[in-house]
Amino acid sequence: MLADLDDPPRSRIRGILLGIAIAAPLTIAIGMYVLPVLYQMMMGAAKTIDQQNEAKSLYMRAVCTEGMILERDEKLCKCTMASDLPAIDCQFQFEEWTLLRQIEQCNTAEKSAEALSFCTCVKVLAEELSQSSSNPAEQSNRGEIIHRYDNCTKLDDALFLPEIKHLIDTWDPQLEAKSKSARGS
Repeated sequence: MLADLDDPPRSRIRGILLGIAIAAPLTIAIGMYVLPVLYQMMMGAAKTIDQQNEAKSLYMRAVCTEGMILERDEKLCKCTMASDLPAIDCQFQFEEWTLLRQIEQCNTAEKSAEALSFCTCVKVLAEELSQSSSNPAEQSNRGEIIHRYDNCTKLDDALFLPEIKHLIDTWDPQLEAKSKSARGS
């Protein structure tokens, strides 16, 4: 305080004005250009996710109304019909059902040759599923194995889900019984 009497402090107004002069245009530029772009990116991603979930929900409902075969689709349809948003609420059941349908597709020579890396990925998961269902200690890993199916779908030669008509036409109850006995369910 005594030092301030002998040598008064310099005014900080010049430094504040200089800071405002540098920061104001930078803040305005970020506000006008960067934030709207980030906002559009986030909204676009959300819209894409919503569209994917809607498509999954429609497919699940179509399976359960137009192409349901009780022995094959019971677990999926119980959840789907009881839910308003099946793509979100029944995600695990749908992934498991999808993996089993893709295993069926990959068991045909034509599809297996068409999508070699995808079918290899699916077959590895199917083998791990059958091993986990035969060993009760590994039963908790079943969900982990099923969730890894998403990695298979990211491959370049991934197969689409079969059409509803194809599901009805190609269903083989003996094949389903074999896969259930291999899974232990």
